[in-house]
Amino acid sequence: MRNRLKSLVTTIVLVIWAFSLAGHSSAGGYDVQLPSGELTPHSTVILANKLDARFSRDFSTLLKQLSLRWVIVDSATVPDTVRDKNLILLGRLDATYTGEIIRELLTAEEIEMIRAAAGQPVVLERDSPWMEGKRVIICAGADLLLARNAAEEAVRAIISHAPPPNGCEASRAVGEAGNCSVPRSCGEWSA
Repeated sequence: MRNRLKSLVTTIVLVIWAFSLAGHSSAGGYDVQLPSGELTPHSTVILANKLDARFSRDFSTLLKQLSLRWVIVDSATVPDTVRDKNLILLGRLDATYTGEIIRELLTAEEIEMIRAAAGQPVVLERDSPWMEGKRVIICAGADLLLARNAAEEAVRAIISHAPPPNGCEASRAVGEAGNCSVPRSCGEWSA
């Protein structure tokens, strides 16, 4: 019971924190303005290589607790099974497998912009080349930490622009006894 309460409090704090910080996130000096209407947990996956995925989940409570499916790539191609999804592509330009996928999606100017943004996470969004109506959000950085930070910024931006899930009250306040007034089933983006 104590662990459930601790988990609930942690989730509430993360949601409040994400909503308060995500309004005007920036990546590499650019505002992160991601549409979230079509980005749902059921239509979105995170694509990363094994190292980036493990580091990001191990060192980010936000990314660890998301109910998104993580797909670990073992080649420099996007798996056919996720080409019909919105993709959050997490990696570095020099990363194994994902680096090549990222470079194929970017222009030479965008690649140079990522390289010039040393010390800053970069989030870029574009239409999916594999499926009409789907999006690819590229979360990149010069190292593991910056790539993870870019993914966190992108997720916060998506959450901040997401409408409340169906059936949930507009109020997301914490009740007097410390209980969340929103049912757990309404937290689609949480664990």
